[in-house]
Amino acid sequence: MTEQTAFNIVKNHLLTQMTKSMEENEFGDTQCLYRGPNGTKCAIGALITDEEFETIEDARCRYLGVYELETLQITSLQGLTMDFLEELQIIHDRYEVHDWKNQLEVFAKKYNLQYE
Repeated sequence: MTEQTAFNIVKNHLLTQMTKSMEENEFGDTQCLYRGPNGTKCAIGALITDEEFETIEDARCRYLGVYELETLQITSLQGLTMDFLEELQIIHDRYEVHDWKNQLEVFAKKYNLQYE
């Protein structure tokens, strides 16, 4: 997958979903998820096919960070650097939803991507 294609998918997904993919863990803390309640997906979850996500869930890896996903060799993420993916994940995980559009614009400029 090219960076531009991945960016387009993530941008369209996040700006349509407009809510974080998260749940409360057993300690009462909220945790972002690749796939969350009510069909929500984080930035990286939007790039992973349903079939590949089943493998992640089967391996009990739903809480892994992006760099840890690299060991699973997820086909739909091939061609993308872990740094690129981590920065997309940070937009979802660390910024408020109302800041996503601006953060995606900054991200696009940094990576010389078109923001359509």
